[in-house]
Amino acid sequence: MKTLYLRQMPLLMVLLAGSQHGMATVSAGKAFAELNHENLIGKWRCSSEIAEYQIKTNTQDEYRADGAYSSESVTEIKRGDTVQRSSIQVEAQWTLSGNSVRLSQIQLKAAQSDDPAYAVRLQEVFQKFDWAENRVLSISRSSLVFLPLAPMASDRPIHCQR
Repeated sequence: MKTLYLRQMPLLMVLLAGSQHGMATVSAGKAFAELNHENLIGKWRCSSEIAEYQIKTNTQDEYRADGAYSSESVTEIKRGDTVQRSSIQVEAQWTLSGNSVRLSQIQLKAAQSDDPAYAVRLQEVFQKFDWAENRVLSISRSSLVFLPLAPMASDRPIHCQR
């Protein structure tokens, strides 16, 4: 599958589950040593802002002990004086390998938008993706930092809190 870069696909930016802040310096070796199923399990709140595209996203992700994953996100895109709001809900299965979290069997459960045509585009995009992979850069009891690797690669770490 071809890796898509966010600079080329603005629509895909709203699909990232998590916050995108400036580049963080994190020890991958330390994250690898700390990462295990037990400390990833639970609910994570993420928020992001991509200023150059005037996009803000708030997400709640949940990793369950049985390997189930769910995510609900709300995105606002400012266009001039108007704000377009959209939301998505997905479910998937998650597995851990080293410092990578792989989501598989991704299913879009809901996609809504103030703009019905945009909701249709979101649904079309999600039909093309049934997996995703993220590299965990850092994890603690209260914070998670990861980098989307594929299929929606980003050079911006995503920061989440419990």
